[in-house]
Amino acid sequence: MNRWLLVPTFLLVACDEPFRPYQPTAAVRVTPDSATMLWGARLQLRATGTDSVGNPLPGRPITWASANPAVANVSRNGEVAALAGGFAIITATSGQATGAAAIRVHVPVASVTFGYPSQTVLLGATLPLVATPRDSLGRPLLGRAIAWVSSDTTLVTVSAAGVAAGHAPGTATITATSEGRAGDATVRVDVVTFVAIVAAESDHTCALTDQGRAFCWGSDILGQLGNGPATGSATPVEVAGGTGFASLTGGGWFTCGVTSAGVAHCWGSGARGRLGGGSLESRPAPHLVAGGLVFLSVRAGWAHACGITDDGTYCWGSGVALGSDAGKYALSPMPVPGDIGFLTLDTGGDFSCALTGAGAAWCWGVNFAGQLGDGSTTTTTPPVPVSGGLGFTALSVGSRHACGLTSAGAAWCWGDNSAGELGDGSRLSARGPEPVAGGIAFTGLSAGGDFTCGWTADGTAYCWGANALGQLGAASAEICGPQSCSTTPLPMSGGLRFRTVGVGGTHACGIALDGVAYCWGANQSGQLGDGTTDARPDPVRVIGQR
Repeated sequence: MNRWLLVPTFLLVACDEPFRPYQPTAAVRVTPDSATMLWGARLQLRATGTDSVGNPLPGRPITWASANPAVANVSRNGEVAALAGGFAIITATSGQATGAAAIRVHVPVASVTFGYPSQTVLLGATLPLVATPRDSLGRPLLGRAIAWVSSDTTLVTVSAAGVAAGHAPGTATITATSEGRAGDATVRVDVVTFVAIVAAESDHTCALTDQGRAFCWGSDILGQLGNGPATGSATPVEVAGGTGFASLTGGGWFTCGVTSAGVAHCWGSGARGRLGGGSLESRPAPHLVAGGLVFLSVRAGWAHACGITDDGTYCWGSGVALGSDAGKYALSPMPVPGDIGFLTLDTGGDFSCALTGAGAAWCWGVNFAGQLGDGSTTTTTPPVPVSGGLGFTALSVGSRHACGLTSAGAAWCWGDNSAGELGDGSRLSARGPEPVAGGIAFTGLSAGGDFTCGWTADGTAYCWGANALGQLGAASAEICGPQSCSTTPLPMSGGLRFRTVGVGGTHACGIALDGVAYCWGANQSGQLGDGTTDARPDPVRVIGQR
């Protein structure tokens, strides 16, 4: 009897197919692997997994992700949505393998705007202009190329970087074009007459014209020039906003001005409450001091400011120099509790001094070098009287020293004297007033970083103290530590006569008797206003004057 083994047909077929083990995904190809998209567009990406020899592995699950979803987001099926200008890497992952596509989202320029569409450049000076390309929603587009054109190059030229230069009085239109979109600014070339000038310790200078217009130059790291978004300048640039000021004062990385109505504005660094505007925010243009006070005068120190009103003295900024227990800092003006009727004041590096109507001097704040003049080196919050019983008609406060002027024109100084800034012929610091050597009758004094200047009734100017960068305005033979100096008053070279002088950290400026402003000393940030960054041991004329 024959017997048969019945084998199911499907088993026979299966035996004919070779065995193929599972192939892991070795790579993922994304197409396209790079693309530029317009803002708002969509793009479908495709991803395919492959094995180790490049064979496609269809049907493998893909996970999509964007490294910068704010610029380009991606859906679960690989559709990319362009949301904002910039770059994003889109990844497609299968198992342990990943592929990527580089996506650039381009947002077209819809407009070009100027923060200040009407500006002034002084004759012979330069002015950095700032134009901003924007999208259709008004958002700034960074990094876009801008082409600059002047309507009248005999009056104003403009560089490829947007720096305008004034060649003749008049007005020209500056056009900034980006990707076919243009914006205009009106630039007027002017000449001015400065009537007051202040040299700040933080490498900048400001001056007032006879019309109350404020100009600043030098370092603008934190907005202390007040010209909005502009950068530092080696020539005078007009403070933005069009506010007319009656007085100006320069501090550590900030500047303040007071209008004829007594309204105070400050601009620059807001750290430690310097600006008195109620916040720590820095401001690149004038900002109102909080409190609505009417000031007779305001003076800016390194990290604080103080002002006199009809009903008392107020300070703001770094706490130790405010005359009150304000903690680390005060964001807005606080009254000085020890005010006994101060009429004038000045501020320096973390200390302040004021005069009463009777000429008595009082100081408060840091005192490690005896700069409070009370016979001690004890730091104090409330005002303390300066020792010696002298009566002063004016005083000036520097970084670590102060000076007073008597009615007879005698100058007395106290505090740090490491560079001879007290002018008494020594380098010994003094805890109380010491007479400045030479018996000169001064009509004005200005104390700065580690030097001091004074001027007489006939306009002769003298300076003493550190002279490493030519800040005394004359050559000196003495050596104080590693630098040249003069421990007694040294007449300035050049024969100029001054009606006022303002001393900063390492430079000084003055208004000559003929009304022309000059500066001398350090110039690494262009704080001398002569268009260069070269230190000047002799006075140089500030650009842009009549």
